[in-house]
Parts: sequence; C-alpha cells; structure tokens
Amino acid sequence: MENPEKSIRKEQRRVKHLPPSIGAMFGKGFEQLVAPDIKEAQPLLEALTLDGQSDRFASRFLDVIKDDHQRFVEVPKKLQRAKTVLLVYEKGQWDFEFLGEEQIEENLPSSATLEGKLLYEFIQAFTHHVKTPLSAGIGFSELIRDRSQDETVKRIAEQYHQVGRNILQKITQFDNATCLTMTRSEDGGITLTPSRSERPLSPPAS
Repeated sequence: MENPEKSIRKEQRRVKHLPPSIGAMFGKGFEQLVAPDIKEAQPLLEALTLDGQSDRFASRFLDVIKDDHQRFVEVPKKLQRAKTVLLVYEKGQWDFEFLGEEQIEENLPSSATLEGKLLYEFIQAFTHHVKTPLSAGIGFSELIRDRSQDETVKRIAEQYHQVGRNILQKITQFDNATCLTMTRSEDGGITLTPSRSERPLSPPAS
C-alpha cells in the first residue's frame, strides 16, 4: 500500500519560472510554423458557420469548434506577450500561468536551447493547453462530417478536420524531444528544431 505521506507530496503544487525569452521565442516560432494551417482554417470556420447554421446537427457544435479554435490560437500569443510565464505542477499535470504583459520581442536572443526536465515540463504544459482544444475541434468536425445531411457542410467539415490533423502532426514532433533549439533569423523569424537522444526523456521523479 502506498505511503499516504508520499501520495500527498506527489500532489503538492510546484512552480517554476520559465525565462520570458524562451516562452516568447517558442510562441513566435510555433505561430510561424502553423501559420499556413491557421490561414487555411479561418475561412473554413467562417464558411462552416455560414452554411451550418441551418443544419440542426452542425449548429449544435459550431460554437464549440470556434471556441476551441480560439483557445488553441491564443496560447502562442500569450507566450509571446506574458511578462512572467510560470510552469505549475498540480493534480498530476503541468500547466501554464501567464502573468502580466510585456513587449520583449526586440530583446530576444539570437538562439536559445531548452532541454532536460524543463523541456519535458514545458512541452507537457504546452500540449495540454494546445492539444486539448485542438483535439476537441477535430473530433467535433469529424462528427459533423459523418452525420450532417448537408453535403456542403460535410465537405467543409472534412477540410477543417484535415487542417486540424496537419497541425496536430506538427505538434507531435515536440512530444518526445529531449532538446529544443530556437534560432532567430535576420528577418526576425524563429526556427524551432527539436531533437531527441536514443533514450526517450522520462517524466521527472516526484
């Protein structure tokens, strides 16, 4: 039987500060990475809203899809403008807390590296914030595609579903990374380069 004191320690809230430049570089780099997909998704959402209003089945999920899409889009923006980014471990999950706003883009370094436990914790928090709403939007668009009686709505839902899957695939490349290099180009763009060692990074011991 597990020691109750040990179980309590596991659930204790832990907080770590993420360097603002790290959050800003990743947020901007990720935003650029998925920019073509977001650009493609936006008119699809508008078309789905327009055509799906008269479809009783689709209309049940349209607001949820739009809200989930907005939540997903906001995360990299929050990383870029937050004055303080906290990594918070609570109830068995790493999460973000964003405090204040600050414009730090002009002060970003030419390169930065995130690795080890801090990278693991950061990616856990990021995927929690991003994958959850994205996966929900993908799931609801799949329901509309499969059950709507309107062929136009079905087609648009399928297109949005595919865009969401493409974004999800891009996120997955960070899941097992043990090192993440972020490089700023002369034009201000940020390139994210995840890499991994032969041994996958395991969760940090409590």
